[in-house]
Amino acid sequence: MKLALSSILLLFTFTCSSQSSYNHVKHYANNAADTPLSNIRDSYILADDVLLRQGPGSDFEVVRKLSIASSVKLISEDTTTTTIKGIKSNWYKAALADNTIGFIWGGLVAQNQFGSSQPGGVKFLLGLEKLVTEPTTDELGNTFDEVAFYTQIRAVKNGKEIAKYSVKNNYSTFDISSMESYGYGTANMGQSGVDNVNDIIRLHVPCRGGCGCSTGDVYIAWDGADFHFMAAAWGTADAQYSEGNGIGFPNAMGGEDGFIIKSINRIIWDETEDQTKRKDLREEYLEFYIWDGKKLQKTARRTESIITEIDNY
Repeated sequence: MKLALSSILLLFTFTCSSQSSYNHVKHYANNAADTPLSNIRDSYILADDVLLRQGPGSDFEVVRKLSIASSVKLISEDTTTTTIKGIKSNWYKAALADNTIGFIWGGLVAQNQFGSSQPGGVKFLLGLEKLVTEPTTDELGNTFDEVAFYTQIRAVKNGKEIAKYSVKNNYSTFDISSMESYGYGTANMGQSGVDNVNDIIRLHVPCRGGCGCSTGDVYIAWDGADFHFMAAAWGTADAQYSEGNGIGFPNAMGGEDGFIIKSINRIIWDETEDQTKRKDLREEYLEFYIWDGKKLQKTARRTESIITEIDNY
């Protein structure tokens, strides 16, 4: 697992960047902003009763009502935008399989889609669900308003929704389309060597807003009938002071059958006022968990801590 610890640290250290418009849903071919829509083979409707209209806006006549997982071909992006539940998106000119042409709001088109790793025909559709401001209380008892992003995952079989799961994130939007993921984007990881699970869906939050930002992954398990929250691994990207957690599954290098391993990488801050005498330390260790089919259960097993002094350059 030493390699996994190093990889996590590198992610936090080198992916600081600045992004904006986290709530603006846009669609690109191959998840690349410079690739034309004409290169997208198919897109899929994210919900039931989605309206295909004659023009780019909710005031235009309805051409057809579409069901979840319906296939559409996005032709072009209109400059008209609409914001619904805090989510902003453009309207797109789209074609159906029978060549019917109309316009659809991009927030109701899945941003990512993939199938289950197991037989049975289950497909997963993902998209940004809503952006809301919620009252939050911190550890000191202070109450303040905090922006919360909700991502939706819908399981579909034979054109019917069989389950839905909403994932809340207070840091930023998940990188649903993997457009800026540095290889750590949203993906179906399959069973990853874990018993009592069909699929593990990883949602990634890239480091946005410059160094010192939060980044990490959330893992959602699918058991063939329902979604279950599995684990979250968060960290802060801040050069040599980067810290955070990582999740290692049984099939990973350094993994172990029967266990999901959580790597802990944290800073022990020296409170000495004289900056020239400060000796901040890094602590690293592993915790071992068991998946019971519904949630992770922490075991008593953990490795000894490795303590190193941070080079304050």
